[in-house]
Amino acid sequence: MRRLGLLLALAIAGGASAASAATFSFSFENTANGGGTVEGVVRGLAASGESSASSVEITANTLGFGLGEQIGSPVVNDFIVADGIVMYFNFTSVGSLNQPPAVSCCSLTLEGGYSTGDKVYGGDAGLGTNGFEAAGVGFDTGISFTALEDSPGPAPIPLPAPGLMLGAALLALAGVAVRRRVTPAA
Repeated sequence: MRRLGLLLALAIAGGASAASAATFSFSFENTANGGGTVEGVVRGLAASGESSASSVEITANTLGFGLGEQIGSPVVNDFIVADGIVMYFNFTSVGSLNQPPAVSCCSLTLEGGYSTGDKVYGGDAGLGTNGFEAAGVGFDTGISFTALEDSPGPAPIPLPAPGLMLGAALLALAGVAVRRRVTPAA
């Protein structure tokens, strides 16, 4: 009976498929913190709906500071994605709260309302050198998000496979039941 339960559990678990994660690049003018252009990548967002990023990384800054992973201990980490577009974002990472290897010298703030295409309306952003408070944000920073190709993850299980596994589990269950009826009691 234990084997049967294990087979049935494996058949049901085999039907689960991996959730899709979305990755976006972003850029903005750092008007409130010395100027320059900041570029980065947001990883691990739900392909659709509300989620938290698993990674927010600054990949380039014309002024040279704040490069690296920002996700250490974010104060706020909330994104909404619909149809491959970042519709809402609210992310603040205060450097002093981050643990290495995350950036601890600087703070990053990304705040925005809604977007259409690659233009965000109401978006504010800032990357500051003060690691002890939220970065100052500049208005009309031109922040934009661009969907990147999703990084390869586990391949989803095709629909016929779970059905075949469930069928095999049910056949095994029937076989065990028949075997118990045929086996004489000792």
